[in-house]
Formats: sequence, C-alpha cells, structure tokens
Amino acid sequence: MDGMGQSNNLKDYGIQTDESDFRIHISFFTGTAYIFPTVSGRKAIALELGEVFEASQKGTDKITGIRRKVPWEIIEDCREIDIPDGWREDVGYDKDTFYHKSTSEKGRAAEKVTYRLLKAGRVPIPLESQFVTDKDIQQQGKDFIIRATISIECKCDAWAGRTGVRLQTAESNPFKRY
Repeated sequence: MDGMGQSNNLKDYGIQTDESDFRIHISFFTGTAYIFPTVSGRKAIALELGEVFEASQKGTDKITGIRRKVPWEIIEDCREIDIPDGWREDVGYDKDTFYHKSTSEKGRAAEKVTYRLLKAGRVPIPLESQFVTDKDIQQQGKDFIIRATISIECKCDAWAGRTGVRLQTAESNPFKRY
C-alpha cells in the first residue's frame, strides 16, 4: 500500500459491518453533528463518493485504518445538527488538548454529546406512527401510537463539518485500544 507504510493486519470493519439503523458523527472542531441512516453511508461507500485515505495511530507507522471522507451534503438523508454552546466543553473538549486524548476519551465525549442531543429532542429521527381509529381507545387519550426501536452508532469525527464525514471500511487495532 502507498502512503504511511504497510498495513497492520487490516480487517474488514466499519460502516459495512455495523448493524445500526443510524449513525451520528460528532464534529468537535466545528460544533456540529451529522446524523444519517447507516444504509446511506453504505451507499456512499458503494458509489465511491468522497476521497479514500489511510490512517495510522500514534506509536506505529503502519496503516491502521482505511476510510472515505464524504461531504455530509452528498450522503443521502444526512442532517446537520448544531451542538449548543458549552456542550462540547462540558464533556471535556478543549481545542488545544483534544488531539492528545485517547480514542476512548474522545469516544466517551462524543457519546455524552449524542446523549444530550437525543435527550433534548434535537436529533431528527423518523418514527413509525399509527393513527388510532378505535373510538374506545381514542377516548383513553390515545389518538396516535408511536413505535420506535432504533439503534445509533456514535462516532467522534473531529473535522466532519469541514473535511467530510469519515466512513471507515477497514481497521486494525495493534495496541488493543478501545
């Protein structure tokens, strides 16, 4: 492989192997989040949208990941969400020290922001609803019944708002960092 060096036992692992319904990528440096159906990300990979790039981890010169940087605007049904002022800092984000944090620390920060976005109702997720026509049930105050069993994969994607959402397709984890 060109670029950083030899691969480090890359495995087929990424958006094409996860079982989520939606993905949300938290872009700490731009203060935005991007949510889209996982199937839309898979479609972007299949259509070879965006630019392929190789990634590495600190401590090795080997390739530890293959990804595509895809502009969020061309991922089908992708929505941009502003992260409210102060939320990033509340979870430990600091632009000067962010790069020095571990992958796990960055992931936990992204999870906390995602949780807050969900709890505040800021994440547009389509719900399946049923209008109730049975008068007895309507008289109980149930005009609509909503069903939602949705899974979301959350990613820390620091520059997604500027350089594109990173959709991983292969990785290795030589240092067993989680």
